[in-house]
Amino acid sequence: MRFTDSRWLESNWERARTEGIAMSSYIPSIGRALAGGGVKKFKRIAYRAVQGLSQIQDWNTFDSYHRRLVFRTMRAISETSRGKPISYGEAQKPVNVFLKVYVDWAKLPSKRCANRIGQFLHVPLDSVVMGRVRQEHRERYYETVAPIYREEGEWPSDLRLSIITYRMYRAWQEFFRQIRPHRPIDLDVIWSLAPRPEDE
Repeated sequence: MRFTDSRWLESNWERARTEGIAMSSYIPSIGRALAGGGVKKFKRIAYRAVQGLSQIQDWNTFDSYHRRLVFRTMRAISETSRGKPISYGEAQKPVNVFLKVYVDWAKLPSKRCANRIGQFLHVPLDSVVMGRVRQEHRERYYETVAPIYREEGEWPSDLRLSIITYRMYRAWQEFFRQIRPHRPIDLDVIWSLAPRPEDE
């Protein structure tokens, strides 16, 4: 086998593109916080995951698909770099960043499919987005998200990904859908454009 052979290159193009997007999503989003070897594992998870995207037609199907994908990530990359079990909040980050780049930005697996699925994408949780949205929609936050934090035994002001359970995650996504019902993923723009507290 020659890596420069046209047939080999053509037959591996889709996998290389998908795994390349997975690597470039995983490393900056959460790579340093999770145990070593995660990039290689996440590439395989992402490549397998995109095979099911074309069957997604509605919110419920996407949410079920997403939940399985995050739990698959938690099983494969079971620890943080500090040797602690990975939380749902930590596992969602590379999944959501990957899906944002693959579907919304790259318009894959096809433009038609990406346009349909784009409206279902979850907002990647991080302290910048959560903090800004909580600040601007304080009343709704205390109605939607804060009660779940309390039920889970956590302080509603704690925005660390390491404490976020599946229930807390779902509350955040519901909160985002209330604010931006047609395309919650648009709220992720906050991450790159909103000033950080230290910049204000």
